[in-house]
Amino acid sequence: MTVDLEEAHHAATLSAEWVNKQRRVLATTSRNLDMFNQHSVTATFFVLGTVVEQHPDLICRIFSTGHELASHGWAHHRLSDQPPKEFKTDVSRAKAALEQVP
Repeated sequence: MTVDLEEAHHAATLSAEWVNKQRRVLATTSRNLDMFNQHSVTATFFVLGTVVEQHPDLICRIFSTGHELASHGWAHHRLSDQPPKEFKTDVSRAKAALEQVP
């Protein structure tokens, strides 16, 4: 099982109008974690660095309940729109954020 953990406005295909919409990542991920636990399911959560920064306790819960953490960058920019140096900075920043979570 894999989970792409981000808010709707992070999707590269959506317009900026989504930025002010209700945040749901905390509530929906908590429900999913409860359901996964109930059915003994483990998953890999691909987490954006911005989500790690905003919800470190959620990231701790994901990891402490036996799931794997991975990342696909800081802010979900399209790879094809990023020069290599910018991509490296984006991924490094996300990695550093994950490493700071206790």
